[in-house]
Amino acid sequence: MSHRGRWRMLDWIVTLDCPARCFYCFQDRPRHMGSPARIPPNLVESVRTLGFSRVVVSGGEPLIVAGMLSQILQLLEAGIAVNLLTRDEIPVAAAEKLFSFPGFTLEQGIDSLSSETAMRIGCPLPSEQYLRLLAGLTRQGPAKTIVRIVCVRDNAEDLPSTVTRLRECGISNLVFILPRTAAKTDLATRYLAPDKITAISQLAADLLSSGVRVRVETHDIPQQSKRPSAVCNAGRTSLTLFPSGDIGLCQHLPEIIVGQIGPVPYIDEEAISPFTSPGLEAFEGTLCNDCTEFDRCQESGRCYASSSRLGALFGPDEYCPFRNRQHGDLHR
Repeated sequence: MSHRGRWRMLDWIVTLDCPARCFYCFQDRPRHMGSPARIPPNLVESVRTLGFSRVVVSGGEPLIVAGMLSQILQLLEAGIAVNLLTRDEIPVAAAEKLFSFPGFTLEQGIDSLSSETAMRIGCPLPSEQYLRLLAGLTRQGPAKTIVRIVCVRDNAEDLPSTVTRLRECGISNLVFILPRTAAKTDLATRYLAPDKITAISQLAADLLSSGVRVRVETHDIPQQSKRPSAVCNAGRTSLTLFPSGDIGLCQHLPEIIVGQIGPVPYIDEEAISPFTSPGLEAFEGTLCNDCTEFDRCQESGRCYASSSRLGALFGPDEYCPFRNRQHGDLHR
C-alpha cells in the first residue's frame, strides 16, 4: 500500500554498533561491537512504496555495515534524498559519486582536530586531506556537507582552533551540539558549565557574522511559558526504521512498532493514530486530563519519549508549561 505524501522522512538506525567510544554517546540502549547488522532486502522498493522522500542514515556508525555506501547510492539513484550521519571517512571514489547527487547531505561528526583531545574523549580524528576533499566536493556541488561538533568540557578549549582549521580547509556549515546529563551521574562534571555555553554561543554569533552557517542544538529544554509551535514530527511526517527491519514511531521508543520493511512493506496507521490523535481518556490521572491547552498541545506534536522519561507515556512532557505546578508533581 502506498502512503505517498503521508510521511516524508524515514530515520534509519542502521546499527547500534560503533568503533568509537565517545563518553557522551547519544544511544539510549546498550551497544557493543559484533551484534549482527544487515541492510533490509528490497529497501529501495519498500521506501518508494511507503512514500518516503528522504532517508536519514545513522547509527551507531552506519558505515561499518557492509554494502552501506552502495545502498545509499541506490537510494539516491531512485530519487530519494539521503542524509548520512557518520564519523567515519568515506573513500574518495565513493564520495565523488555521492556528492554528484543534489539530494545528498553529509553530516560529518568531528568533535576535535587535536589528537590528544580526541584520544581523551574517545572520538575519531579525521585527516586534513579528508576535510579538504569534503570541502572541495561541496564547493563543486550540488551536495552539501555539515560538520556536527558535540561540545563538552573536554573539547571546549579546543573549539575555536577546531573551527579555525575547519574554515581553513573550506568547511563553512557547522552544528554545535550541547548535550546534557543528569546532575547526579558520574559524567555530569564533563558537560558544559554555563560560562562555557555562553562562550560557545558568542563563538556561534561571531561565525554567523562572518558568513559561516552555524546552528546550535541543545538537549537542555528550558522552562517555557508558551508551548513552541512544533515539538516533534514522529508519527506525523517521520518514522524510524530499526536494525531489525521494524518501523517504529520514534528511535527513543523502540517498543512501539507500527510497520515493517520487507517483501511486503507496510505501515499500520491505526497503530499510529493513538499517538498523533489521542483522546483525553488516554491521559486519565495526569495533569493533561483537564488541561485547557490540551488540543493545542497535541497539534504541536507532543514528545512521548520525554513524557515517558517523566513518568507516563501519556502525560506531561518536558515542554509542558504547567509541569511544575502542584510542587512539581506530574500526576495527581
